[in-house]
Amino acid sequence: MLPHPSYVYCAKYGPDNATIIATGCYDRVVRIWANDRRSRKRELNQELEGHEGFVNSMVFQKNGNLITADSVGLIILWTFRRDNRMPSKRMGCISRKIKIREIEGVIINTIVLHPLESRLLVHSRDNGLRMLDLATGVVLQKYKRLNNQRHVGRILCILRTRVFKHRD
Repeated sequence: MLPHPSYVYCAKYGPDNATIIATGCYDRVVRIWANDRRSRKRELNQELEGHEGFVNSMVFQKNGNLITADSVGLIILWTFRRDNRMPSKRMGCISRKIKIREIEGVIINTIVLHPLESRLLVHSRDNGLRMLDLATGVVLQKYKRLNNQRHVGRILCILRTRVFKHRD
């Protein structure tokens, strides 16, 4: 069990192996956990600060970068580099902050990365679903009429499947 000072809202395994886990918390901090080679336990590797609200959705890219979203509409792209002092350790830093003007101050519920990693589906608490271009940070398309509160999660799964199949 990984100790946290506050509620954990999301967690993801690293892209290429299960030795790294990222967690997003109520205290606005993303924590990176890695296997300790000697003890075989997960140890806190780094705390990534930069969010303005609680972190509640995240996704890893295939190259090891991490995209996180929070409760005030902020999306952060984190990059990881090898630490010169400890080559086995990777250090994360903010590569880019993406603010979507129309959802500033709105909770982002879920982010889903396109299989080609060029786009990101962003589902927000205002019942909005937006397709975002990661290179530019521009909203490419909005999907409306997600007003049924009971079926929003199911709609997101259906749209994710349909949108990504038809947009490739």
